[in-house]
Amino acid sequence: MTDDALYLMRVLADREDTRTAGKLADVICQLVQEGAENKLGALVERDVMVHGVARKSLTVPDEWFTRLADAVDRGAFEIMSAKAIAERILIPLPPFGDE
Repeated sequence: MTDDALYLMRVLADREDTRTAGKLADVICQLVQEGAENKLGALVERDVMVHGVARKSLTVPDEWFTRLADAVDRGAFEIMSAKAIAERILIPLPPFGDE
């Protein structure tokens, strides 16, 4: 699990900021639904261990965790709707170095 994913888990578990946690959960659900429809960064298949047995599992791309963590840090959850945040996360970034 990435550092961004761990950070987002702490945000989700924060009992003092239930508004951000609730909106974050809503955005994650919207992203999973969008990813299932094969938009930007469709869900990623990974091997995970379940009770000592390797299994295939679909997860969200690490890039989404990074973008969500950035959105939390920038205060987007206080000023934007869950729908707007999810749409923003799905906008492709240009390749590094392209101007």
